Amino acid sequence: MPETGEDVIFRRLEDFFAPPVGRLLKRCAGGDRVGDVLLHVPTHGVRRQILKGAQEAQRLEKGACGILSVLVQGHVTPARSSRAPYRIQVEDAEGIPGELVFFHGKASFLRHRFPTGRQRIVSGMVDASAFPFRMVHPECLASFPGSEGAVIEPVYPLTAGLSNRAMGTCCKKLLTRLPDLPEWIPEEVRQRFHWPSWREALKALHEARTLSALALEAPARQRLFFDELLAHQLALGLLRMRHQEVVGRCFPTSITLRTQWLHALPFTLTSDQTRALEEIDEDLSKPVAMARLLQGEVGSGKTLVALGALLRVVEAGAQAAILAPTEVLARQHYDTILRLMPPQHPVALALLVGKTAAADRRAQRKIFQDLASGRLQLVVGTHALLEPKVMFHDLGLVVIDEQHRFGVRQRQKLEQKGSNCACLSLSATPIPRTLLLTEYGDLAISTLREKPAGRPPVTTRIQELSQVDAVMMRLETQLEGGEQAFWVCPLVEESEKVDLMAAECRFESLKERFGARVGVLHGRLSSEEKHAVLTAFLERRISVLVATTVIEVGLDVPSATIMIIEHAERFGLSQLHQLRGRVGRGEAPAFCLLLYARPLSPLAYQRLQAFKEISDGFSLAEKDLRLRGGGDLSGTQQSGFSIFRLGNVYEHPDLLEEAHALAGDVLTRTPRFFEDPADSRSVLLKLFGKGPVAE
Repeated sequence: MPETGEDVIFRRLEDFFAPPVGRLLKRCAGGDRVGDVLLHVPTHGVRRQILKGAQEAQRLEKGACGILSVLVQGHVTPARSSRAPYRIQVEDAEGIPGELVFFHGKASFLRHRFPTGRQRIVSGMVDASAFPFRMVHPECLASFPGSEGAVIEPVYPLTAGLSNRAMGTCCKKLLTRLPDLPEWIPEEVRQRFHWPSWREALKALHEARTLSALALEAPARQRLFFDELLAHQLALGLLRMRHQEVVGRCFPTSITLRTQWLHALPFTLTSDQTRALEEIDEDLSKPVAMARLLQGEVGSGKTLVALGALLRVVEAGAQAAILAPTEVLARQHYDTILRLMPPQHPVALALLVGKTAAADRRAQRKIFQDLASGRLQLVVGTHALLEPKVMFHDLGLVVIDEQHRFGVRQRQKLEQKGSNCACLSLSATPIPRTLLLTEYGDLAISTLREKPAGRPPVTTRIQELSQVDAVMMRLETQLEGGEQAFWVCPLVEESEKVDLMAAECRFESLKERFGARVGVLHGRLSSEEKHAVLTAFLERRISVLVATTVIEVGLDVPSATIMIIEHAERFGLSQLHQLRGRVGRGEAPAFCLLLYARPLSPLAYQRLQAFKEISDGFSLAEKDLRLRGGGDLSGTQQSGFSIFRLGNVYEHPDLLEEAHALAGDVLTRTPRFFEDPADSRSVLLKLFGKGPVAE
């Protein structure tokens, strides 16, 4: 009985290659199946022109390689210096002398590979402008790949010990054994995009005959990337279905406590906040464990919406917890809840942070006891909440603030402290649709775009750091008028390796000018020191707060109107937006100044200009994706990232939308397709290691 595509694609590499080769392929491709190696596709190609003689190389395009037959004349012994190259003297077919140059080459190996008096075929960059001509680190071929013209060689991402030519040979060997797989893309979609079958797409890349066949826009590459997107969207859809099957708790719709809280607020909720709260209420009314993401613009009031959900759960007799990534943010939430809680119905509330034990062990033990007994209804904390000794009597709702700062296991660790616990994740950074579909497709989404009425826009300016003295003079005038300012620096202390102004150093320079009106805040301060300086700033006893990005999220000081960001070119757009969001939270006009240092790269200048011109966080997040190719929305990772291996989703949102729609259609028509391992969609999930059929 002939082998099917599934029989071959999931077989181990040890069935086809010797163990040393198989181990190298596994390390390179990230898996030990045939499919893993075949999906490790080339990133680009090199055109190699067959030359009759070295002089023909002068007609080659810049960067092109030549294939040349040479006669080895002799070996030049390198000088004693380890930096001296190893040289082999040769002649081409027309008798023109040349040399092959190898840096750090092993003499015994090169003498064996290029014996004197023997003909060899070499391939590489040919410098025919010099006499004798030179080829640096050429490859030695067994024969000419063709009689004339040029050949295209696909170039792979490699690992140490595996050559590009060996990788290509292995892939071609596997392709000869591989029948086609059952098609998972509808014929109408394939025809619309002019895509080949799965096997033909692999052949077009691994056996490319033109450079255009390896381009990012080539039909074969686009088809394989779509396969990966479709597998991801199907897996997310199945995960969402699994969430909906998890038995949850129906919390009573009686919300007297929340109603009293809303009436006591000195303002009314925005329409976005009201709608988000209604969506959360609907989730909490179903016998399914809630899994929802609440994302929003800076200052849009996510904490208020979360508090509304917490009050419903607490009134139903269960406990609730807020998990925050930093102590500063946890204390901010704790103070906000105390301030906004209806006085006639106080909620038993506690703050639990990592340094509670050092400050007061007795108080910490009391929190543990009250949580376990149920006397505490609501707790706000940091990673300390994840400790095994923290146990709840009846945990019903977990709110994860800045959820991208926590790993999946950390979030699950807290959720598992309750029975069928509901989970509400918060994101202070607006998330573009591209990332919503790729990263959060398993969650229901609520979005806040509106800001509370009466908040004026923040004026943004850009200025060179060399003019910092003029900035200080202008700041002095504003401080005399009663304003308060943040001054953000990217480091805590001066670094010998990085030439950036540190927070401590800037604090000292500002203190010389403004005296006791200046405070400093960063992550290395003790809990008591952080609390003291924040309290002083909130009570207007200090006018300038020098800080690191510890203030990036959640800090609410309505009286602060000035934000100065030093070395702004070092921050991501989303992080700059979060920092700008710390001012303009009152009714007074606010100002944000970006100080940059030269030299400034074109990309950095483009980002700063975009930040100056765009105030909407969602538009800025989309711009950030286009400029940085993804990046980390928290701003801590400056380079782009991708969870996909076959393409860049930010450059092809149309393919993502198509995959999202197709996955939705599949799950609507055949939601249990994965129960049949022979189903083409099951094969697809297994191929990319996704979903319930992944190995």
